[in-house]
Amino acid sequence: MSSAEAAGSVRPALSQAELAERIRPRTISEVLDGAFGLYRQGFAQVTLAQLLLAIPVIALCVLAPIGAGFWALLIAPSQRAMSYHVGMDRLLARERSMGQLLGAGVRAWPGMVLMAILQVVVASLLAGLAFVPFGLPGVLLSVNGADVIGVVLMALGAVVAVVVALAASGYLYLVDAVFLFERDWNALMRSFRLVRGGFWKVALTAVVAYFIVMGPAAVLQVAILVQSGGFDDSFQAATPEAWHGIAAVLIAVLLTPFAAHVCTLLWVDRRAVREGMDLAPESPDDAQDQ
Repeated sequence: MSSAEAAGSVRPALSQAELAERIRPRTISEVLDGAFGLYRQGFAQVTLAQLLLAIPVIALCVLAPIGAGFWALLIAPSQRAMSYHVGMDRLLARERSMGQLLGAGVRAWPGMVLMAILQVVVASLLAGLAFVPFGLPGVLLSVNGADVIGVVLMALGAVVAVVVALAASGYLYLVDAVFLFERDWNALMRSFRLVRGGFWKVALTAVVAYFIVMGPAAVLQVAILVQSGGFDDSFQAATPEAWHGIAAVLIAVLLTPFAAHVCTLLWVDRRAVREGMDLAPESPDDAQDQ
């Protein structure tokens, strides 16, 4: 994978010194601060792009409220893909039209869905395998009357399984960034190799970012659901399930970019540390592929 393919479609309007400053390794605080900066810079474009995708989904939430949760998840892969692209565009000081951004998000949807499924399958499989050495004997002992020991072993197996699942999530944290920026379908192994040696840095940054996002998400969820009770009769036709779906869509519109920018900067950090990569694209010839 060449640096041109990893970086994207348009040569950055940056000097080599400026580019080197932007794609350098970062501390945890610098990653988070940089993510806020990218969020501010790309807020208007990525929010508008997500809203354009969200309008028909919001309509589906109202028309088919039983499936509101599914409709809300439907555009999530494209939302994430567009957020990643906008963050990288801002990092490399390049521009992408709204049409190009929407096209990139839609084209990335199948691959992003596949990556998400593979991550869940791998993490679940590893957690299941980790449970077996303690949990299976615990189940057998419980069946044979040794309830106390059996429960203890099952609990220990569950703890080990959770730890393994969390560790797997940390090692697979960069899967989306690898898939989008490196166009590597073997993104799970690639993410593992990049995170290896920097696991605790990646994991701690991801946890902090998670709590930064979840606080506003909870507040927005409550605010939207409470405010829905004060709308006029035309809005009251929407069911609680529909409002949950609409709230999920709007929250994702506002908060997905920040999470994507954190992952983007961690991907840059890990590649810079492990490979000393140069993100500078060599030519704009592949603009249509983004």
